[in-house]
Amino acid sequence: MSTMRSRPIAGAPSPLVSTAQPGVSGSLAVGSAVQVDTGKWSKAPKSFAYQWARCNANGRGCAPIAGDTAATHTIVPRDNAHALVAIVQARSASTARAVLSRATARVGGTTTTPPPPPPTGPVASALPTVTGAVQQGKQLTGAAGTWSGTGTIQYVFNWFRCDAAGAHCMSIHGATKPTYTQVAKDVGTTLGFAVRATDEKGTTSAYAGLVGPVAAPSSALYSTVQPAVSGTATAGQTLQVNPGTWSQPPTAYSYQWQRCNANGRLCAAVAGATGAGYTVSAADSGHALVAVVQATAGAATQPTVSTRVGVG
Repeated sequence: MSTMRSRPIAGAPSPLVSTAQPGVSGSLAVGSAVQVDTGKWSKAPKSFAYQWARCNANGRGCAPIAGDTAATHTIVPRDNAHALVAIVQARSASTARAVLSRATARVGGTTTTPPPPPPTGPVASALPTVTGAVQQGKQLTGAAGTWSGTGTIQYVFNWFRCDAAGAHCMSIHGATKPTYTQVAKDVGTTLGFAVRATDEKGTTSAYAGLVGPVAAPSSALYSTVQPAVSGTATAGQTLQVNPGTWSQPPTAYSYQWQRCNANGRLCAAVAGATGAGYTVSAADSGHALVAVVQATAGAATQPTVSTRVGVG
């Protein structure tokens, strides 16, 4: 009499599926920070959670690092001779899925993670941009940037609503045109603009820097031209941010520089970096930098994020 082995019964397909593995970027020197992105998903998750793990040099035998549950991890001496991974958990409604990021190189060996594979679709030589007044009821305009590819290039646009730090970004339903009129839900949030370019060889995505936070319609003070960062983005060089243009002349400004992932998302304040100028450090390698400029006019205050600059 033959026996039958039982196997798990397949359930219904999950509506939340990882389509591109999260990646880790940044310097692997002790005291520097690495950051994990969220990867790509079959539908836009509502939120993400993180857990870093320390592995052997080959990225195996991983163990969670207690309390290390942010999108960034600061390299410590204990990490030497190990690789690091992050568990990224995406959540949408009642569905949650967790995936492992790509492992870093061995800490104490090479200083950066391996470069990503070359693109198989169009290449953006100038990234998308967003212009317009950042206030509910007013229209923003996104530009696709400059692309090169094989044959005709077709573009698809998408606007996203994120929190003030550029995290927890959600695709805005129906916002698939180059222009977008800000609504009540946008007040206090930042907005992102993405472009998917497709040619004969494949599809590539590029992202404009965030704009916002969006001002309320009752506010007399709001950003009309985004502050811009200038300077050479290499370690030891100084960047400078201008205050941008506002709906009325501000009487004072304050500044806070932030370190973000390469797409200008998932930003965290750089401790002590509160001037209009900022000296780039080794910890900024592989990241984008922005400055939050807060303007004051009388009793009114309003912050806005600057353009971003990538650090090589």
